Amino acid sequence: MKMGVGLFWGIVVMLIGLGIIFNVVFKMNLPVLKVIFGLIFVFIGFKIIFSGSGWAPCHRGSDDVIFHQKTIKGLAGEKKEYNVVFGKAVIDLRDIELKENLTEIEVNSIFSGAEILLSKATPVKIIADVVFGGARLPDNNAGGFGTSTFKSEGLNENENYLLIKVNAIFAGVEIKYQ
Repeated sequence: MKMGVGLFWGIVVMLIGLGIIFNVVFKMNLPVLKVIFGLIFVFIGFKIIFSGSGWAPCHRGSDDVIFHQKTIKGLAGEKKEYNVVFGKAVIDLRDIELKENLTEIEVNSIFSGAEILLSKATPVKIIADVVFGGARLPDNNAGGFGTSTFKSEGLNENENYLLIKVNAIFAGVEIKYQ
């Protein structure tokens, strides 16, 4: 069920009506305006989280994982961003084709878990920024706070390679070869 603006304002009007009825019939003084003010902030928060601010257009791609689990195949040759919020994602980059000098992929994981699968044949550089979480890189180096970097064996940054930027906030990210 999608909560739209019409549903929200319908609930607000119903709460105002119920507040008036309780005040008149039962002589109960409910803080209706404070409750409505709080609900407005809750509604704005949900709007920002799930569809942008509501004042500007927001596009949430098919590679976003919010409140569920998903396996994603990486696409070749274009900059990609994967967002995982309160969910779990397996991002499969084993078959990615490196057509440009640098193929950049960003993975943002917030209160969630992400697993990134790589091929040993793919030259890769990984930069993992972690805040109150964990990132396990292919060399089994784990970072819990701060920045960790990994470069695959034989990586030449003048040739085609994959750059993965990982941001983990209260989340766990594991990057491994398969």
